[in-house]
Amino acid sequence: MIWEVSVVIFSLALLIFLALRGFSIIIIAPLASITVIWLNQMPLLETLHEAYMGGFINFAKQFFFIFLLAAMFGKFMEDSGAASVIAKGILKVIGKKGKLRVLVAVVAMAAVLTYGGVAVHVVIFAMIPIAKPLFRELNIPWHLFMAAFFFGAATFSMTMLPGTPAIHNVIPTKYFGTTVMAAPLVGIVATIAIIILNCYYLKYALKKSESKGETYWNSKNMETASHQGEHHSQKEKKLPPSINVDISTVVVVSGVSKKYFSTKFLTLFLKYVYILH
Repeated sequence: MIWEVSVVIFSLALLIFLALRGFSIIIIAPLASITVIWLNQMPLLETLHEAYMGGFINFAKQFFFIFLLAAMFGKFMEDSGAASVIAKGILKVIGKKGKLRVLVAVVAMAAVLTYGGVAVHVVIFAMIPIAKPLFRELNIPWHLFMAAFFFGAATFSMTMLPGTPAIHNVIPTKYFGTTVMAAPLVGIVATIAIIILNCYYLKYALKKSESKGETYWNSKNMETASHQGEHHSQKEKKLPPSINVDISTVVVVSGVSKKYFSTKFLTLFLKYVYILH
């Protein structure tokens, strides 16, 4: 039992390490699975065909339309200028002097969406097109986005704050006979502690990247400096009214997160696209 658990932990560590090195998940996910199969002396082809592919197909079946609509939503926000409207509004509030303020703003937005019940895999599609103009404007290394995003979306707002609707907080209520508001004092203390520690980490990571001379334009897997002219020309593009962006964005994000794949929701989604264009 100990060996099997150790193998799973090792394969997950390998998956995370290779992902952070920029390798495609299409390659490293089967590689991590093969590692588990090989170290546990399981039949390779049979296990890949039945266990791995079976789980993959079930996952794709359940979440395909969520990812599809969320990806379309993020692309429409970026191409229509809606993300730029939101980003400019944020810059007006926090100013352009502090890079750390931008990272904290990303944390706050991700936390609000997650605590409001929007699934993490939907939040990231909404956050990326908003964060890109912010990071581009202040020339912040793009890899720091993931630190800020997961700080806001996958720590205190997902598992610690009392009443959070995330499944990680809801599932235990079935087995322990509690409510989502259980242990509020412990949750609040843990929230304060994790916010303080992660803020210090964000500050440390930002200083470290600056000392290395890292910028938005020399970040791995991002646009090159040749694209700066393209983004400069896009600043002249007529942007949609902020009120339309704010209302329609909230409605569509909520609809995608709650899996409302009805005719009415698809109609609403198309109206959203029309408004932004």
